[in-house]
Amino acid sequence: MSYLQNNATYSDAGGVKGPSNRFDIHAVRVMPVAKSAVASQAIAAGMLRIVDNFASPQLGNSRKLRIYLPPGYDANPAQRYPVLYMHDGQNLFDPGTAAFGTAWAIGATVDSLIASGAIQPIIVVGIDNTPDRIAEYTPCCDKEHGGGKLDAYAAFLVDTVKPWVDANLRTLQDREHTAIMGSSLGGIASVYIAQQYPQVFSRAGGVSSSFWWNDQMFSKNVPPRQPVKFYLDAGTEGDGIDFTTHMRDAMLAKGLCAERRPDVLPRRGRRPQRGLLGTA
Repeated sequence: MSYLQNNATYSDAGGVKGPSNRFDIHAVRVMPVAKSAVASQAIAAGMLRIVDNFASPQLGNSRKLRIYLPPGYDANPAQRYPVLYMHDGQNLFDPGTAAFGTAWAIGATVDSLIASGAIQPIIVVGIDNTPDRIAEYTPCCDKEHGGGKLDAYAAFLVDTVKPWVDANLRTLQDREHTAIMGSSLGGIASVYIAQQYPQVFSRAGGVSSSFWWNDQMFSKNVPPRQPVKFYLDAGTEGDGIDFTTHMRDAMLAKGLCAERRPDVLPRRGRRPQRGLLGTA
């Protein structure tokens, strides 16, 4: 169950050009599996709530939060839910706000995965990017693109966004039920934030991640093994697969274990290679 944006190169919302910026919805399976995997005959739809002008004291700006609530959220007031935090909120749900005019269909995909029993019901918090996206999603400093505000963005997510979400929605607040995921620069941001805050996140997904950033600094500076599961994928054609492979190998060298062998799935003329890394 994948959505692949069929372009050989991309210019992301911040203007950085690089290999194909696609989003593989299989990555959503980084979330906890449902107790029962019995498929539903009908797919119930979740609902989307938008929080305008959500302020960041760490970054001195504001943005929208786009929050997916699963089917049955209002009807089951005693139930609490895992939370998946995602970057580039404009791209997640609405083609009218997506950077390339095609949304990632996160809502419909999560609806389907919940209905099939592939994952348990979750909340998805989409955090919009800003005109300062490149800097906010990257550490310092790429010689061509700069960057350097990722630590402040991470603090915004952990110290401002998550406490607000936990206070206003029925969440399971512990790390075992909290994940982070993104694509491209959002992919490296997700991996980095999970590495810096393993006490907050137990899972992280990096989809077509920009591991080329700053002369592959991520694969050269992998921290020691942590209790976090990482999902990494990249297409084999023009999608930076070598950079992702280097990152995977560097993480394995630090003691992470491959839960299953990376596999190759044909999809619209591309082959996304994917793998799940963890400590078990």
